[in-house]
Amino acid sequence: MDTAPAGQWESNLRERLVQWRERRGWTQTDLARELRNRYGLPFHQQTVQRVESGVRPVRLNEAYAIAQLFELELGELTESHGTPRAVKLAIQNGLSNLSQLAEEVVEKVSSVALAAERVYHSAGDEWFAYVERQERAGEQVDPELKREWTEFEQLWEGANEAWSHNSIKGLAD
Repeated sequence: MDTAPAGQWESNLRERLVQWRERRGWTQTDLARELRNRYGLPFHQQTVQRVESGVRPVRLNEAYAIAQLFELELGELTESHGTPRAVKLAIQNGLSNLSQLAEEVVEKVSSVALAAERVYHSAGDEWFAYVERQERAGEQVDPELKREWTEFEQLWEGANEAWSHNSIKGLAD
């Protein structure tokens, strides 16, 4: 547990608030708007400026809302850097966020793979119908079309291999 004095916790919170706000690319006005819209806090740009500068203390409900907004545990905003608890909280939060992002990647890759499979089968149906028609008519397959089909098929195989690769499937595990 962090043994810093209570005043240090608030100082840590102010410092982390600025860091997380800037990581998001938000202005003080953006942060105030998010806190107002999502949590009903009566924040304006001036409120954020006063909190960040230490002129205005942060209330407990505001600190919790700020932590939720940045998807953090409150301790991550208040703990001193480099303490075992701060490291543990950062790792736990990182694992949670990475797991969620991995699930999103797998979901998106699966969706794209299904769409690509439909494209491949549609083109394949046309190709094989064309080849069958040419054979029935006793005619040669157009060499340019055959080259394009081969190129298309190679691209499909490479893409299919990429998104079915175990490292992508294992991301969310």
